[in-house]
Amino acid sequence: MELLKSENFDLLISDIMMPFASGIEILAELKNLQKKMPVLMLSSMGQEEIILEAFDLGAADFMVKPFSPNELIIRINRLLRK
Repeated sequence: MELLKSENFDLLISDIMMPFASGIEILAELKNLQKKMPVLMLSSMGQEEIILEAFDLGAADFMVKPFSPNELIIRINRLLRK
């Protein structure tokens, strides 16, 4: 979280469920900091309410695990071109 405050990144890839902060908390912090970077969220949970919350907080894309590494690369390239 400290790096998000002090650094700028081209893209953030985050899982929803992580040990120290959830992906939703990270999205909320980015929104609070008014950081404009694409965020690709990953999750093994396919719950619609979590996906909608992530998009409401500014996620640019969402992938449900397991996923194809080739699809991940395609989505990363698409987000970086925007």
